[in-house]
Amino acid sequence: MNIGIYPIRFDNFKVPGEEMITKTDWPKYYPAENQLSNWALRSVLIINSYKKILIDTGFGNKQNNEFFQSFYLNGNFLLSKQLTDLGLTNADITDVVLTHLHFDHCGGCLLKDEDTIVPAFPKATLWISKKQWDSAQHPTEKEADSFLPENIQPLPNYYPVNFITEEGSYLPNIFFRFANGHTAGQIIPVIRVKDKTYLFGADLFPSSAHLNPEVNMGYDIDPELATKEKEKFLIECLSNQDIIIFQHSLYVESCSLKRLNNKIMIDKTLNLR
Repeated sequence: MNIGIYPIRFDNFKVPGEEMITKTDWPKYYPAENQLSNWALRSVLIINSYKKILIDTGFGNKQNNEFFQSFYLNGNFLLSKQLTDLGLTNADITDVVLTHLHFDHCGGCLLKDEDTIVPAFPKATLWISKKQWDSAQHPTEKEADSFLPENIQPLPNYYPVNFITEEGSYLPNIFFRFANGHTAGQIIPVIRVKDKTYLFGADLFPSSAHLNPEVNMGYDIDPELATKEKEKFLIECLSNQDIIIFQHSLYVESCSLKRLNNKIMIDKTLNLR
């Protein structure tokens, strides 16, 4: 098994464009499909000599058909097939890092098997920020629809859970950073593999369009803070020559950065494979 970082895909989803990019001219920033925009659910798997670490788990399958139909799921990606291609199964995953607990990021931890709920990764340990966990227990009105109790409340009954209170290196090759503009206590993983460093953008940088600090998501609880956080992270990523992985961009998987006319922007688009 090669040590490395591997892209994992869950089904794409469609939402009104202004929900992901809060600008009236959002199609200038991201392709439009009528009034909708089509977004990826991208995760990554980090493999080293004794750990298989998955970051985020997609929607899962516990909600009803009406819920999933509202997102026009498309792409038909199977996690089991992607793991098989790497010589793995769900039971080989040792750790799952949940960047945050919105339904499209954590729903796949617990799956519905007929009338039974089962852990998708039976031998894994979960990593969640304590600040995010506490927010999910008492959500604001803006976030209430994103925190689904069936995804969150049972997790400690099925998994060992490590609640993180400080930034730091808790797993090999990964340093946990925090960002709070999108949601309180979002983990931003910084991943070192061989001679490269990757920042997993989660919903800080969900797409390449969001490299513009003033391009925010409608779901951000504090857009002003999100803008400031993006400015700070961009300067650091440029200085460190980090590669940014976009969790939700259907069209750009990852990129390096450059500064041009006093703006930080895409240098080269990259594919993890």
